[in-house]
Amino acid sequence: MDDEMTNSNGRAATWRIALVYALCGGIWILLSDRLLAVLVTDPRLYAQWQTYKGWLFVAVTSALLFALLRVEWQTRRKSEEALRDSERRFRSLFERVPIGLYRTTADGQILDANQALVEMLGYPDRKALLAVNAAEIFADPAERTRQRVQMERTGSANDFELQLHCYDGTAIWVRDSVRAIKDVAGRVLHYEGSLKDITERRQAEAQRDAMLAALARRAQELQALYETSLEVNAQPHLEALLPAIVRRAVSLVGASMGALYLMLPDESALELVVSHEMPGDFIGLKLRPGEGLSGRVAQSGQPLMVPSYHEWAGRAPAYERTPARRVLGVPLKAGERVIGVINVGDDQRFDPFSEEEVRLVVLFADQAAIAVANARLMASLCERTAELEARNAELDAFAHTVAHDLKNPLAHIVGYAQLLAEGLAEMPDDEKQDCLDYVARTAVKMSNIVDELLLLAEVRKMDIELAPLDMASIVDEAQTRLAHMIAERHAEIVTPAAWPPALGYAAWVEEVWVNYLSNALKYGGTPPQVELGFSTADRGTQIADLSIAGERSEIRNQKSEIRFWVRDNGPGFDVADPEQLFLPFTRLNQVHAQGHGLGLSIVRCIVEKLGGQVAVESAAGQGSVFSFTLLASETAFSG
Repeated sequence: MDDEMTNSNGRAATWRIALVYALCGGIWILLSDRLLAVLVTDPRLYAQWQTYKGWLFVAVTSALLFALLRVEWQTRRKSEEALRDSERRFRSLFERVPIGLYRTTADGQILDANQALVEMLGYPDRKALLAVNAAEIFADPAERTRQRVQMERTGSANDFELQLHCYDGTAIWVRDSVRAIKDVAGRVLHYEGSLKDITERRQAEAQRDAMLAALARRAQELQALYETSLEVNAQPHLEALLPAIVRRAVSLVGASMGALYLMLPDESALELVVSHEMPGDFIGLKLRPGEGLSGRVAQSGQPLMVPSYHEWAGRAPAYERTPARRVLGVPLKAGERVIGVINVGDDQRFDPFSEEEVRLVVLFADQAAIAVANARLMASLCERTAELEARNAELDAFAHTVAHDLKNPLAHIVGYAQLLAEGLAEMPDDEKQDCLDYVARTAVKMSNIVDELLLLAEVRKMDIELAPLDMASIVDEAQTRLAHMIAERHAEIVTPAAWPPALGYAAWVEEVWVNYLSNALKYGGTPPQVELGFSTADRGTQIADLSIAGERSEIRNQKSEIRFWVRDNGPGFDVADPEQLFLPFTRLNQVHAQGHGLGLSIVRCIVEKLGGQVAVESAAGQGSVFSFTLLASETAFSG
């Protein structure tokens, strides 16, 4: 650019001098010849003066040219000084400006670059940068191609954001604005451009985008957690709640299988109560604290993730052949106490669960633990409500007993007492004795009613600890209490040679046998033939067996029990609802009934308090079998 300006100024000065010389020469020749022709008429003098005129022209034009050249030289010197000053100012600005400035040729040769650009790209000096072709600096060649296409189309390319390689191999983001400098013919002389380092801005934008993406994911997770919590908390009963917990935990992280363990009441072990798409039937499996993944989670109270479970040496023996790849276990906590463990896993994916997925399952586990606690509370409330209803029924029974069964014999006692008081002197001795005997029998009957009422109340209120029973001694004691009735009715009673070990409370179980035996003696054949016996079985109680969207989730519990029974040879009976027999004041034979109707209701209260059930089987003409169940004991009675 400086050379162009110098050449342009030189051409202008040449033209000015030529024009002045031509103008002055033309005027001199025109005027001097005419003036000389007027003033000199002598030809000889005219020729001489022509010579003088020529030399005068040379002198005048030389002086004029000298003056013109001096003026042009001074003007040019001032221009050059101004140009150099301008160039110095431009170079100073070029060097001090905080953005990178450059000039390059069309093929990428860097003609010039300021110090800011050298420092921006990390080169040791300007010379090292000028030795590099611009094409080598672009991180993405496609970006340079796109920029050049626009340059060829419009002559400039502004605010291009692209990445450049630094001297040390790192990359920075810059905003590039460049224009083409062309000659008068339209040919590109070079490119001039500026670069601004926007790396920090792009990094901030990347961080912002990452934060927004994280917030979006967080919002999605919270929405999924919210919907999951709504579904889980909408299940008031454990039977529906527990499968929903596992199914939702699996869906939250896109796993393929899951399981739920609950801690046993004595906290001695975890029991698998729900499985979701797990290969094999592991329901009922128990793990000690510290055993396997779930046991370790329960022991530590912290989540545990195993990315390669099928190769993990710490897995429980029962799961040695489980094809699960990655497995995550998360504790269910009520306060600081672990009440269970949720497991989710995959049999296809090898990548570990992310921190976000672990955190999401942990948050869900907290909600699930609250839901389990609420469901247990609801079950406890329902149980308590049932107990209150039963006690209200007992209160009604007490009221009925006091109003009817105690009132009638009491009225008889009062009547006989008045009769004795009024006619004692005239009444024969044998009649007096009959009255006294009747009063005594009625008083004993009333005492028995009160004893049974007290026993019924005791069964409801008293908390007992189950223990192995000596069933042979209990049955013998019951027969001793009924010895008078057995002898009076000439009854035949058959018992087994040995009894299996069972759990219960001896005093209450004796009352059960007394009630069953007394009914068999009262309503059996003539003479009564009564047989006592037992049978054993494994009771599988299906707590839940639910099919959800074609997927099977199961909860089961198994216990062993013993069924004890009393069979008589009576006429039997038909009853639509056998349970009605075990309600207060329902008798086997309403016509020939004896007693006050509390015996079977007491039996039911006792057996249910001991964890068993009562039953009756009977048909007209085929006798009856009354039974009750008790939990089997692993150890026999030891005295």
